Amino acid sequence: MREKLMDAREAIARFVRDGCSIAISGVGRNASPMALVREIIRQRRKDLTIIGPEKGMDFDILIGAGCVKEVVFAFVTLEEFGFARSFRRAVESGTIRVTEHT
Repeated sequence: MREKLMDAREAIARFVRDGCSIAISGVGRNASPMALVREIIRQRRKDLTIIGPEKGMDFDILIGAGCVKEVVFAFVTLEEFGFARSFRRAVESGTIRVTEHT
């Protein structure tokens, strides 16, 4: 069998292209793959559609880094820390599209 294990750099380089739609696991601040999120930003991916139910910091920093064109979500919040500010700014300014599924 071929080896399938790879580091974050290689995984993002191989599987995430500009314009991709990606689903990100986790709820709020729990169990989000932050190493992969940071690698997406490092590799300067653009025009992504990000999909997740109850999201927080992971979505907010991808949006703040300019990687996102569309968000499919139930809600995006930083929980007890308040609004997800990059998300809110992008929605209010119209720089990202949103599809809410509550």
